[in-house]
Amino acid sequence: MKLTASPTSPEKEERKLIWDCEIWWNFNRKNAIIDFVKSGCSISAVRMHGVHVGRVRFPAPRKNANCKGKIMPIFNDINLDNWKESEIWTDSLWIISERDKSGKHNGFYHGNFVPQIPRQLILRYTKKDEVVFDPFVGSGTTAYEAETSGRHFIGIDIQKNLVEQVQSKVDNKKYFSEIILGDSSKNTTFDKVSEILKKQSKKNISLAILHPPYANIIKFSNLKDDLSNAKSLKEFLEGFGSVLKNTISVLEKGRYLAIVIGDKYTAGQWIPLGFYCMNEAQKLGLTLKSIIIKNMEGNRAKQNKEGIWRYRALSSDYYIFKHEYILIFKK
Repeated sequence: MKLTASPTSPEKEERKLIWDCEIWWNFNRKNAIIDFVKSGCSISAVRMHGVHVGRVRFPAPRKNANCKGKIMPIFNDINLDNWKESEIWTDSLWIISERDKSGKHNGFYHGNFVPQIPRQLILRYTKKDEVVFDPFVGSGTTAYEAETSGRHFIGIDIQKNLVEQVQSKVDNKKYFSEIILGDSSKNTTFDKVSEILKKQSKKNISLAILHPPYANIIKFSNLKDDLSNAKSLKEFLEGFGSVLKNTISVLEKGRYLAIVIGDKYTAGQWIPLGFYCMNEAQKLGLTLKSIIIKNMEGNRAKQNKEGIWRYRALSSDYYIFKHEYILIFKK
């Protein structure tokens, strides 16, 4: 059985705090219903595909009374009363046929990812007025999605031209958007993140979305500290591990971090870069919650060259990359 709970406003007749809970239990676990009834809880439930979905209300001081299950904090604005109409994807396979090019998005930057990814993550794992963080800002995809979704944003990038471009495009009025020029693997850069949080009266970030370079597949700059210029896989993972450690230091406990990453093929072998990055996150104590597979369409390196790549694959022993990973972790 799983519970989620959040405080609501006091009822007029009782003038005391009431908790709303969403309860999921197997239909044959009647004892779960009995437990709540004995606790003085009111229950309404519907049966759906062999599972009961119910809403329970009870006074806050008794939120744990005779309840078998875990009460989870509400970390988004999803309205479960209208769950059928929700735009949130819940499957672990994301097929995105076309990049969203609306608003401030464009595909000029080779390293940007489709806006649908940060949009889904922001809506799933944050509430309005919370802070989204991206230590690899790039062309600003996550920044623009945070702004559109009513979230604040803090980002870092090592390239001055990208920082200036994104900062000039964000609205920065109702919701703040601060872009820092710096190296995300350095502690001194994150001192600036802490300063911004303090200035904006925020304790922590609520969601981190990391879309790092896929090691050295594409070199994004000539800067020595740019992860895309790492001389070896070991050097890349050490640098990425430092970025992760710094990010975790400003992430609120119990909240989420997503890594969007793909693999690479070099020297005749498949390098499982996604799994290596996943391992770095787990070594730092993060809990893996999901592995989402996303299709790769319109890759620039393969654009209008599908036939050539298919011929190469058939004449050799490898398969063509058609997927990326979205790794979801909880602090």
